[in-house]
Amino acid sequence: MQESIQLVIDSLPFLLKGAGYTLQLSIGGMFLAYC
Repeated sequence: MQESIQLVIDSLPFLLKGAGYTLQLSIGGMFLAYC
């Protein structure tokens, strides 16, 4: 159990970075569509 928690903590930054990148892409796409 402890190992899996450590694994999640280690992968969190990558997940957050991926989520932020996806969010930027979707917002950018909407912005371009409205222009």
